[in-house]
Amino acid sequence: MYTHLDTDFQYDFTLFGLGSESKEYKLAWALNQSCYCHFKKQPDITLNTDLDSEALFSHFCFQKGRQIWRLLKNLAWIEREENTFLLPELNQWDFLLLLHDPGAHICLDQLHQSLKSIPDINSFSQISVDLLPNKDNLLF
Repeated sequence: MYTHLDTDFQYDFTLFGLGSESKEYKLAWALNQSCYCHFKKQPDITLNTDLDSEALFSHFCFQKGRQIWRLLKNLAWIEREENTFLLPELNQWDFLLLLHDPGAHICLDQLHQSLKSIPDINSFSQISVDLLPNKDNLLF
């Protein structure tokens, strides 16, 4: 007899796609200067791919109280024949900025202005998480 576990995860975070040709540590530094946060390098995110191999994604994190911001490189840093993306449906974005704020202290208008002022960011957009087929890749 098999038991099926059916769970509904809460995707209670705000997601931005960032277009930037900068290295991840330079972009994290620019965000620290402009958004008054303090991103720190974290161990890379490991994703098991369909090819029985692992893909590693650069990961920076800023935490203040219950508020957590994550800067993730969308493209795996190990070069392969094929590009491996954390969210393949968002392959036009170089980085993902994930904002989890249970208290809703984030002023999105102010954040938009801060992101516009960073020269290393070519473009950005807020993304609806509910429409993403691979949104489970953001649960770690």
